[in-house]
Amino acid sequence: MLKNFTFIIALSLFAISTAQAQISAYKPDSLTLLNFHDQMVDAGWPGFWNTSENVREWTGVSYDYNSGKVYGVTLSGDWFNPHFTTDSLPAAIQVLSAMDSLVSLGVSHFNLKYLPEEITDLEDLTSLSLGYNSIESIPAYLSELDKLQVLLLGNNNFSVFPDLSALTELTALSLSSNSNLSQLPSTIPALQSLVSLDLSYSSIVSIPSSITNLNKLEQLNIRAMKLQDLPEAIGGLTNLKQLLLTNNQLTALPSSINNLTKLERLDVNRNKLSALPADMSNLTNLIQIDISENKLTEFPESIVGLRGLRNIKANRNQMVGEIPEDVFRINRLRLDVSDNNLSGELAVIDNNITERLLITNN
Repeated sequence: MLKNFTFIIALSLFAISTAQAQISAYKPDSLTLLNFHDQMVDAGWPGFWNTSENVREWTGVSYDYNSGKVYGVTLSGDWFNPHFTTDSLPAAIQVLSAMDSLVSLGVSHFNLKYLPEEITDLEDLTSLSLGYNSIESIPAYLSELDKLQVLLLGNNNFSVFPDLSALTELTALSLSSNSNLSQLPSTIPALQSLVSLDLSYSSIVSIPSSITNLNKLEQLNIRAMKLQDLPEAIGGLTNLKQLLLTNNQLTALPSSINNLTKLERLDVNRNKLSALPADMSNLTNLIQIDISENKLTEFPESIVGLRGLRNIKANRNQMVGEIPEDVFRINRLRLDVSDNNLSGELAVIDNNITERLLITNN
């Protein structure tokens, strides 16, 4: 009994000491953040942290639970009431370079138009998020942050994109919701480490054949861009897993789509497609396809044999005739063909289970 009691006390003391270790901040980083806060306030920004609290309690500060070192800082204008906005990020941002573990910075919802060159002093950054501002010109000196792996610039106002080809480690780039951006920046095909590219909700009307240079790309989001066609070169992106084409003006898909053998998701809803490519038999990894709200006049035979499919959304087209019997050989399928003009009988395949079937308004 005494041994058990001693063990419980020891365990409790260990828990207390562990909690204390997690509460204690890495002092040099704490002092750097305090200095940064004070300099930002001196530059006219409102106080965004309660400096009487431990750094670990500060909103937007990410830290390692073992070492206490800070690896991420995020600031947002949404934190303030009323919403704080300003044209420029102060040069005081360079104070954060004193923290040797800082790899992530986010500054959003401030309506920023300008970025100080001092941001390049944060030379160890691997992630930089500057979305939801009003940046009119992306400075070329961002290319000095050559360790960047993630660069998020969505929801800004720039129309020209600088040469950032020096960012050879960049794996994720978002330029979404920049309505002034009317063409794919020529520098992007040079970013050959890209795995994820988001150009959605821009004013880009065409994708150049040079897109095929991004042969490591796994996710391509080109929704809501008024695209009228895709180049055959899109078939060269053989590592693509997600191709998002929703809400464009596509009347056809290139036959080279059939080369995207790793594709798992294809969203091409809200376009003007009257048919799919005749051969899509190589898309054996396709799990989800959304072809709803197009002008398809019959159920596309080219996807019928894709046994890996689990979700087909084909509602709100102009399809007539029957649903092919082989569709029901796809096990555990979710199928939505509502709001068409389909008719005939539904085939029932023994030992196969259609998980969900929507056929209303036919």
